[in-house]
Amino acid sequence: MAINKKKVICLSVFSMPLTCVSKIKKLYLINLILQIIINMSRVKQLSNNIFSLKNAFRKIFKNFAKINKTELVLILGVLSIAAFSHAYNMFQFPYYDNDEGAYISQAWSVLTQGKLAPYNYWYDHAPLGWLIISLWTLLSGGFFTFGSSINSGRVLMFIVHLVSTILIYLITKRVTKSFWAGLTASVIFSLTPLGIYYQRRVLLDNLMLPWVLASFYLLISQIKESKYLFVSAALFGAGLLTKESAILFFPTFIYLIKSQADKIKTRWAVFKWVLLVVLIISPYIIYAAARGEFFPEGVYGGNKYVSLIGAIIWQLSRPGKGNFWEPESDFQWNLAMNWFGKDPLIVVLGVAATFTSGVLSLRNKNIRYLFLLTVSYWVYLMRGGLVFDFYVIPLIPLLSVLIAVNVYAVLKLLKKSPLGKIAFYPPFSFLFGVVVALAVSHVYKDKSFIYRQNQTITQVKAIEWLKKNVPENSVIITDTYAFVDLQSKTPISNASFEKAFDYWKSQEYIINDKALKNDWRNVDYILSSSQSRDDAFRSNLEVVIKAYENSSLVEEFKSDGHRTEIRQVRK
Repeated sequence: MAINKKKVICLSVFSMPLTCVSKIKKLYLINLILQIIINMSRVKQLSNNIFSLKNAFRKIFKNFAKINKTELVLILGVLSIAAFSHAYNMFQFPYYDNDEGAYISQAWSVLTQGKLAPYNYWYDHAPLGWLIISLWTLLSGGFFTFGSSINSGRVLMFIVHLVSTILIYLITKRVTKSFWAGLTASVIFSLTPLGIYYQRRVLLDNLMLPWVLASFYLLISQIKESKYLFVSAALFGAGLLTKESAILFFPTFIYLIKSQADKIKTRWAVFKWVLLVVLIISPYIIYAAARGEFFPEGVYGGNKYVSLIGAIIWQLSRPGKGNFWEPESDFQWNLAMNWFGKDPLIVVLGVAATFTSGVLSLRNKNIRYLFLLTVSYWVYLMRGGLVFDFYVIPLIPLLSVLIAVNVYAVLKLLKKSPLGKIAFYPPFSFLFGVVVALAVSHVYKDKSFIYRQNQTITQVKAIEWLKKNVPENSVIITDTYAFVDLQSKTPISNASFEKAFDYWKSQEYIINDKALKNDWRNVDYILSSSQSRDDAFRSNLEVVIKAYENSSLVEEFKSDGHRTEIRQVRK
């Protein structure tokens, strides 16, 4: 049964009845938001927690002030290592991924079109990630302050990486009571080639990390004070609104709160934390409901439309290749070819540390929480569904911490043993350090390309060539990374292409039917990379495939194994 579009079902986080208003057109969403604010104001406990945020953050900064000078110097040293390892060559390596272009284009759409996506937002991800990118762009002077639009996002990823490094230090130090262990975890996190490769990229997983890490740190350090519980819930909710995969950590967080909170208030603490998380994410749910896009197709009528529930179902049902124990599965392929290939040490030591942490967790609750967080994410990767290579990002900090925790536990045990005096005798310690350094350098001797290769130069040159050689009214099917640069006036050129279309969206109504009229002959040029070519043929993007097959190579750019083409369609 179709629902009258003039009516809106008003939702409330606390299930308080709201008056359903009819004959509301453009102002119905504003009315809903006002109603929610009114309801929120009625919750005294929540209000008190909000006003106590100032004191909560003040106390956090006081804790930092207690750090002695030696520790502060060492932390700054580690941050310097993290800054150099992440920033050096980050505009040149790795190549611009189409996911980076997608999030940058959505941030561009927010600022230039007042929409969550350039064409049709379909709830594939919650929008906080690219809203943050939008804010960063405003603060940093625009999309082209650092060169290409994706470079701007990579500078933000650099800042996010430094924040995550500090949080990893704090978490490890809290668990082990050793700042040396904290420094070790931070160094591993900052220097692993696996992390450098993915954490340089503008990906929602990277933006989600500091929210979840900060939430976890507050829970293991200040759980007895309710204001910290509120801040933790707000941070976790922000993580969910950045990347929905944060939900994988939700059960462990609930267990943590239940086991850490005061026994008399355990149920209330868990309920309160969950309620506050729901409150944080509720605007997103209300936005979908107010637009009639919450339930899947068929609930609101027979017409096709996007929906939040439909997108979630689609994400969960995306098939992978085989079960995790099968060699051709997504998990094994990524484990062997991508993750192990990029950094064998963190993968091998991380897997070993996951198992040994299970033993250590029997006596240490904080290690138990880390162990459960890590296992839950391993299970997710091994579930048999679709696994992209960058899904490993949330696992990298967890493995870094567990490796450092295990190293600290071994050294602590060795120090108490009869061999302790010999093992920690300075000459032997120095010799052991030299051996370890040589072994690590041998493993990583072929990884220096992350600081030498320039894979993005081909992509930048392709944009420059189009800007200088193609009429502005040309219809261009482009790799996603170039969408914002082609649509906008840049320091390179004032030329802008309003008819530059993202290849992934070529099948959508607004492009295929209205702009291209479902005819590849209406395409003039194609900007493609190996990634976009593979995607087009694998996903059967008909217009793109036919245009590509009926085109001639005009210009080609190659560098360090990466190739970008510009092709002109033969009419």
